[in-house]
Amino acid sequence: MKSYLLLLTLFLFGFTLIGCDKTPKEKDTIPPLLTVYETTIKIRIGEPLDLMQGVTGLDNVEGDITNRITIDQSNFNPNQPGTYTVIYYLVDKDGNSATPVTRTIIIIGDQQIEDYQLYTEEIAGEKLPQAQNCFPGAWYHKVVSSKDYWRGIVGVITLPTYTLDEARFQNGRYLDNPSIYMGGNAGSESDAGLSLSLAQLKNGSISTYSMVYRPFWRYITTINKDEGGYSEHNGEYAVSCTGNNCYGNWHYKNTEYYYLPGDTIKMMVYSPKENYLQLVIDVISVSTIPEVVNLRKTNGWNDPKSFISPMFYSGGHGRTPAEFKRVNAIDQVANEGKPAQATAAVVENAVWKEAYLLRNISGQMYRVPFVTSRQYRLSCPSTDAFVITATDQQTLMGGETVSILPRRKEN
Repeated sequence: MKSYLLLLTLFLFGFTLIGCDKTPKEKDTIPPLLTVYETTIKIRIGEPLDLMQGVTGLDNVEGDITNRITIDQSNFNPNQPGTYTVIYYLVDKDGNSATPVTRTIIIIGDQQIEDYQLYTEEIAGEKLPQAQNCFPGAWYHKVVSSKDYWRGIVGVITLPTYTLDEARFQNGRYLDNPSIYMGGNAGSESDAGLSLSLAQLKNGSISTYSMVYRPFWRYITTINKDEGGYSEHNGEYAVSCTGNNCYGNWHYKNTEYYYLPGDTIKMMVYSPKENYLQLVIDVISVSTIPEVVNLRKTNGWNDPKSFISPMFYSGGHGRTPAEFKRVNAIDQVANEGKPAQATAAVVENAVWKEAYLLRNISGQMYRVPFVTSRQYRLSCPSTDAFVITATDQQTLMGGETVSILPRRKEN
């Protein structure tokens, strides 16, 4: 028994000696790893932002020490549009500092279209636009680019006034429909812009005829059609397809996306990623035309706001040569491919203040003036039905003023 106790005592004593070893450990000199995913973030004013989202700190001894990260926010103001830089720091318990990491935060106001830098120099190897033919079915003025490495088109326009032909009102609808749109073609035609559409009135009913410009997008594809009604798209928009031809439009309940004559907007159709296009609209100023002001007030419509469509499939864009266009039109119901019908409808004073093509040059996106040398112009079916003028400034910046007056052709 005594020998057993002695052995136990010796064991415990030896363990105590081990536990009381005062030999100093070598100091850790390896700095922790500070990682910041998404070093550039874009958000709109009012959107929530967690500065620690996607930020981690790891140490070879302590493990996860994300909670020790500090942030130098400097003059960052989430309520003021601008570009800000915040800096992340991390120090472990032994005083080792991680390499600081910066993050750029861009706060966007109501304007969604980036003001790309203007490019006015010669573009090496730039293609010239090719002649095109009129396609029957509507009265339209089309300005189209060459098929080249363009990535989009952007322009500023004051929306036109219109008068429809009462004699061409059938089955509860006018047979003439004004539209202003842009489009791209990298293999198949895609259009996106504004078309005169139905509206929700003050009493909640839907107008019996088209009376406001609303966003639309149409495209041709055999894949990624995004087809479905409002319920399939969170109540926001619907896409219907007939064969490979798809047409999307935003829900009429959102009156902030009602655009009216006299509103000045910036419109862009561009390729945000390969094989896709997207429509973006910014509001520059709201119409002061008395009839328009009264129409908005009477129906309780919201003031117009900036709009962005879902991305829609348009094969080839962003990776192959493409052409882009801007179009002013009086479309005609169920008349595609047929001769344009005579009409007393008029669309007057669509003022393109400026228009640009987008192009990636040496790794940077630029806007290039869509001037006459880059244009092929069609006024269909007859130039006699159009009045087109331009100031020197408009000409310099790819703009012009367009009125469509089909009756002029008859006179």
